[in-house]
Amino acid sequence: MQISVTGAWVGFIKDAVESGEFDSPDAVVTAGLSLLKSRETRLADLRCVVDASLAEGGDLSDEDVDLVLAERVTQLRTIGQ
Repeated sequence: MQISVTGAWVGFIKDAVESGEFDSPDAVVTAGLSLLKSRETRLADLRCVVDASLAEGGDLSDEDVDLVLAERVTQLRTIGQ
């Protein structure tokens, strides 16, 4: 498969390879796709948590829900690092 990139992405990929962080443009794109897949997985997990919580119901205020979601986002960001 061939993929074309344009604009700033060309420079970004070139800089990443020239810095020695990546061996090739393919490695840069693969790393980017891995991050995207990880993000999508984390979002799907978060949606499941929200759906399960909504299904359970309860007496949480909007502020309580916001706090729980903020804590979960922080946890997911920590896992992703």
